[in-house]
Formats: sequence, C-alpha cells, structure tokens
Amino acid sequence: MTFDIGAKVVHPAYGPGQVVAMKDQPSADEVKRYYVIRIPAKRLMVMVPTEQAESIGLRPVSDGQTLDRVWRILRGDGRDLDVDWKERKQRVQNNLKTGDILEIARDLRDLVWQRRERNLSYTDRKLLEETENTLAGELALAKDIELEEALKRVRSRLRETES
Repeated sequence: MTFDIGAKVVHPAYGPGQVVAMKDQPSADEVKRYYVIRIPAKRLMVMVPTEQAESIGLRPVSDGQTLDRVWRILRGDGRDLDVDWKERKQRVQNNLKTGDILEIARDLRDLVWQRRERNLSYTDRKLLEETENTLAGELALAKDIELEEALKRVRSRLRETES
C-alpha cells in the first residue's frame, strides 16, 4: 500500500498522523524514500521507509464503517479485566502497539467499566488515558476535528454506557 502526501495514516507504535512529505535519504550505497508523518497527539515527526510501510503496519485512518463499529463497542457491556495487573498491562500495550482501533476501543470500554466497579490502579488509569487518547486521535483525523472535540465525543459515548 502506498500513501500520498496528505494521507491520513496510523502508525502502530506512534498512533494516528498525516503524511506531510516524502523524503529521499542516502544510505550506504543507495537512496531510500521515506514517508514523513506528523503525529499531532505526540507532537512528533516520524520517518517510515516507503518499502517497509506495510510490514511495519502503517495503515490508512479508519473509515466511517469502522468508526461505527467503534461506537457500538464503546456502547457495549464491559468485561472483567485480567486479574493479574502485569498481564492486563501487557495485553493493552500490545493492542496499542498494533494500532487495532477495535481492540483499543474494547480496552477503553473495559477500563471505563472496571473504573465504575472499583477504583483503578495508577497503571490502569494511565492505560485508560493512553487508550482514550489513541482512539480520540484517530477519530480527530478521520473526522477532521480537533483532538479536544474528539476526546469530548469519545467521553460522551462512554458516559452513555454509564447511564
């Protein structure tokens, strides 16, 4: 899969961003071409070799149909988290690294549900914040809205399940 300048993408390790340039960079005995991606939520620029984009897991930002599935997941019933906090943390972090928006939505829903049932640990609160920001970041890019507006929409949807 190739991306043009202006394409909205999700990097599995860094989250949602936009291709702002293509850059040729000499290395050893060849010139490699890179996507230059601006990741607004983390205030950084990432360079991804174009020939490795697919193997790295760079993907287009979610479409409307996928976002509809995200909203349904957020409205759904939460499930109990892993009892072992290390396993729980590892699972959520793995889902964040893959950039799978549906799994991230499930983790967010479950963390919010768990927060209602009992207090979250410091680690769980940090995981909740990271999943919420990742989800909102992709929503902001997909809908061309500010990150704060996207966060409001996600939080509003999660509050609907609390009623």
